Amino acid sequence: MTRSTRTATLLDAYALHRARFSPVGGPLGALESPCAPSALSMLLGLTGLGGNHRIVVSRRGRRFEGALHLLAHGYARRWEVLQTGGPAEDEHADCLPDLLQAATVAAAAAGMEKIVARIGHDDARLAHFEDAGFRPYTQETVFGQELASE
Repeated sequence: MTRSTRTATLLDAYALHRARFSPVGGPLGALESPCAPSALSMLLGLTGLGGNHRIVVSRRGRRFEGALHLLAHGYARRWEVLQTGGPAEDEHADCLPDLLQAATVAAAAAGMEKIVARIGHDDARLAHFEDAGFRPYTQETVFGQELASE
């Protein structure tokens, strides 16, 4: 049976609802907000009618293998990889290169100039991103200060 990788549609809604997603880059830090799209924006993303959220899914026959959740930043002409997901924890790792390749093709077709992902050097998925052609292009240092209210 062959694997198919494509943009998600409404037919994938049930499988996506049951999938376990993990943020790219590991657990969120104190300065980061979880991506909590509204039901309407996800519906628009699944129907292809608009919205900033894009989802690419991988299936082997009728079996759901994994998904890639992206956020479109149209003003910057880029897509950002937010989460990867599958039916169980780390079960989607095998299909991740295909998902990344399909996302690259979809981004190019949408006129985007790049796809970015904030992924740590200790993340197990880093090798899959590198295999799909992702390369580091920057490092960032985040500064923070606790404000005490006394």
